[in-house]
This record gives sequence, structure tokens and C-alpha cells, in this order.
Amino acid sequence: MKKKFMSILLVLLSVILIAGCAQGGSNTTEKTTGNKEAKGVDWPTKPIKFIVPFAPGGGTDLAARTLQPYLEKELGVSVVIENKTGGGGWVGWGDLATSQPDGYTLGYLVFPNIFTGYLNPTANRQETFDSFEYLMSHHVDSGLLVVRGDESRFSTIEEFIDYAKKNDIAGSSGGVGSSPHFAGVQINDQLGTNIRFVHGNGGAEAIAQLLGGHIDVGFLDYSSSRDLIKTGELKVIAVLGSDRFSKLPDVPAINEVFDTDIQKLLSRGIAAPKGVDPAILEKLNGALEKAMNNPEHIEKLAELGVEVHGLQGKEYIDFLKEQEASMIELKEVFGW
Repeated sequence: MKKKFMSILLVLLSVILIAGCAQGGSNTTEKTTGNKEAKGVDWPTKPIKFIVPFAPGGGTDLAARTLQPYLEKELGVSVVIENKTGGGGWVGWGDLATSQPDGYTLGYLVFPNIFTGYLNPTANRQETFDSFEYLMSHHVDSGLLVVRGDESRFSTIEEFIDYAKKNDIAGSSGGVGSSPHFAGVQINDQLGTNIRFVHGNGGAEAIAQLLGGHIDVGFLDYSSSRDLIKTGELKVIAVLGSDRFSKLPDVPAINEVFDTDIQKLLSRGIAAPKGVDPAILEKLNGALEKAMNNPEHIEKLAELGVEVHGLQGKEYIDFLKEQEASMIELKEVFGW
């Protein structure tokens, strides 16, 4: 009787084990099928809007338009650049954050400008750092301290700083908390200068203000100012950050001359609204990586004076958080 009972028990256990294995195999099949369907998502099938939050002709616009044709080639659809100016970039970024997360709206981000939207309480914005899907870093721009070619009060960075300690100086700004504003605030804070800021809508407007004598110094990128530098209408007296700029090897970096920790001017990257399908994000990142590494794109970006940065995923988020921390350190200086 005992042997018979043991035999029945073994049969029952075998049936349970076989059923369990079958169920596990079924789940695995479902997951695999699901992944294949996700990777095969039917996207893109129509043009993609690419929001650039500053006016045409500035460094941000030029860099975005440099990437545009190579991204179109990889995606197989048109990428339509839409310039949305105002709010130090936040008119465009606000539109990006509230767009449908369907993969058909992308935005060109500029840091540290974007941090202003949620670090500055008077901006009254609802967005946060987590309002976007951060895809990839396009490039980092050292930035230049630029004066008019006929400027007679100062011709070197040492003379400029000495003058700005004793006199009011008008400097360019893309808005409160923009990268030029942030650079000038850092210089005021670390070197005791008296730079006041004339807020505008990007590099092209800042150049017009500088040439027209409405400001004394511009915090500019090379891409938007290179032609006027070559003609001598503008003169570069320092590179922001610690490293000299390959296109202007004789111009000193500000941290090289002074015991300062002035940040590079800015970084630019690409994002989508929060909540985009992970399968679409995977396709986007793949297309961006190929577009950025296209040799022609790299060559054209080099003409603007910058190199592909290419960070993505956690590495990109960590890089942005470091920049955010630099601005948080100056919240009191900004009056936030």
C-alpha cells in the first residue's frame, strides 16, 4: 500500500513539474514576442518637429542645423526645425515638455540655461529636470569673451578685469540664468567685477548689440562669431574655462590667467518629452549616434569650433547633474 501511495505521489509531482515548465516556457515566449514587437514599432512615418529655442543665426541654431540633414538620413523622414524664441529658451522647452510623447517632437537643449526654469522661483514654471527624456549630448562649447575690434579701453583679459572692477560693464545675456548670464555672474562672483547684463534672445542679437555699442562685452560661442573674428570686427580676449581653444591657440583661457573656476559656456543636447515609448527612444538614440558620428557631420561641426560629445543614458544624466550643481551653488547670487 505504501509503495502504491509513493508511486501515485511521484506521478503527481511529475505532472506539476511538467506543467510548471510549460507555463515558464509560455511566459518566455510572450516576453520575446513582445520585445520583437516593441523593436519593430512603426515609427517614424511622418516628419519630426525639432524645436530650437533661440533665433536663427545664433550658435544654437547653427549647431542644430548642422545635425539636421544627417539625422534625416538616418530616420528616413524630414526633421523640421522650428525656432521658438523667448523666456531664455523656455518658450521652446515649455512647448517640448507639453508635447505629445509620440516621438514626433524633439528639442535642442542648452545648459545651463534650462536649469533656470525650475531653480528660479520667479519663473513660475511647472516643469522640472524630469520633464524630458534626455537622449544624447551633441557637444560642449568653451565659449569666448569677446569685445569690438576697435575697443580701446582694454585689449587683454587682465586689462578687462581690472577695468570691470572699477567701472560698470554691460555684458550680453540670453536671459536670466542663460549660459552667458551664468558665465558673467561667475566672473563677478570670483573676480569682483561689475558686469551688468542686457538680456536678449541669443548669440545673433548679442553680436548686434556688441557691434552697435549697446554692450561692452559679449559671452559668445565661436560658431556665431567666427566670421566677424576673422575680419577683425570682433576680438577675443579670453576663452571661458580652463583649456585653450584650438581655433584660437594664442588666446588664453580665463582660468589659466586667474585663480578661478569659471565654467565653459554651455553644452547642447537633444531631448524628447517625458513618456516616449522605450522602443522609439531606442530607435532615436541609434539614429542620433549614427548621425553624430557621420564623418561629414563631424567635419562641419569642427568648422563651428566644436567636437561631438555623444554622451547618453546615465552618463549623460550624471554630466548634466554636475552642471546643475554649479548653478545651485550660485542661487543666492542670482537672488533665487
